[in-house]
Amino acid sequence: KTSSCLVNPRACNETELNYTPTDKKKKVAVVGAGAAGMQASIVLDERGHDVTLFEAADKIGGQLNMAAVIPGKEEFHGMLGYFARMIELSTVNVRLNTRASVNDLDGFDEVIVATGKKKKVAVVGAGAAGMQASIVLDERGHDVTLFEAADKIGGQLNMAAVIPGKEEFHGMLGYFARMIELSTVNVRLNTRASVNDLDGFDEVIVATGVTPRDPGIEGQDHPKVLSYIDVLAGKAEVGEKVAVIGAGGIGFDVTEFLVQEHPSPTVNVEEWLEEWGVGDPEKVPGGLAAQGPKPSAPARQVTLLQRKTSKHGAGLGKTTGWIHRSSLRMKDVNFIGGVNYERVGDEGLMISEGEARENPRWLDVDNVILCSGQESLRDLAEPLEAKGVTVHIVGGADKAAELDAKRAINKAARLAAVI
Repeated sequence: KTSSCLVNPRACNETELNYTPTDKKKKVAVVGAGAAGMQASIVLDERGHDVTLFEAADKIGGQLNMAAVIPGKEEFHGMLGYFARMIELSTVNVRLNTRASVNDLDGFDEVIVATGKKKKVAVVGAGAAGMQASIVLDERGHDVTLFEAADKIGGQLNMAAVIPGKEEFHGMLGYFARMIELSTVNVRLNTRASVNDLDGFDEVIVATGVTPRDPGIEGQDHPKVLSYIDVLAGKAEVGEKVAVIGAGGIGFDVTEFLVQEHPSPTVNVEEWLEEWGVGDPEKVPGGLAAQGPKPSAPARQVTLLQRKTSKHGAGLGKTTGWIHRSSLRMKDVNFIGGVNYERVGDEGLMISEGEARENPRWLDVDNVILCSGQESLRDLAEPLEAKGVTVHIVGGADKAAELDAKRAINKAARLAAVI
């Protein structure tokens, strides 16, 4: 058996611990300056990496500082002295009094978490961010409870999955469901977590997502007016003639949903080729079918409106925006911009044009669907912080503008990695 030394962890292990210089220098963050974090930082530095060591306390050592004051364990002072000297001789950037946040860790190639304490963590909201945070926290050994107000996990992903062309989100939902099934996360569905429900947790992650923005239109409580959430969830019957208010990402998605019969051509290759008028380039010159596009008839007559005078969907992806606009034009969607929403009544939706509110007129529609943006839902954060609870905000609750599942998942995973 190889001998070892409490003061110098490498003593008598030199032949096994020959660290070779790295051939690819990385920027590495180590979170936690206990025994594991300090040792990792020293070795990474010896191998030539660019290392930053984060420590929430005002000195390095972690649990070793407590061990050193126990009668009979004074030798831990020697180990602390060894680590302090090794870090002093290194180029490790030590940041004391710094509880590393997700933003602090942006720009690092890799992150090593050596925080070492099991915590009881509540995650509120089982959307993309909340599910990802729960899975990572569980993998790291924390005791995790995931609260969800709805009767199933998924949040906004459930709505995205029913949009024609976005069926791949079903795969993401399946992945998250399986990962949570394999974990020890305690999932509490049909539970709108209150401040009292969160008593006793060491930390709380607020991932409650977004809520529809109130457009403040006269008559918006009229029976003709529907929420996009109810429409996509299949909880509202939609008529043949529809006005969609708001031509951002949500408005485009809802319009695509309304004009397309289900299932959509995106899940049937032959139908999709016929709709877009394309074919195999080996069989069709230029990949363009001679008969051109043959879209199916629209399921509804839809007018997509916006207050802005810019083109509809100007904020959509640069490489995909034109596809969404083309798809809706093929379905005879009427694009109207630069309008004011005057009121909703039995006649439909009254609009006018420009700052002078000219040419007021009624749009004869059966329903008006509000897609006028979203706002972060984070009502729990302030009262929890007032009680002294450590609160983190991720996903749409953190940033509602231009909801991005990839960004939400990334931020949530990075946060969970440092708790």
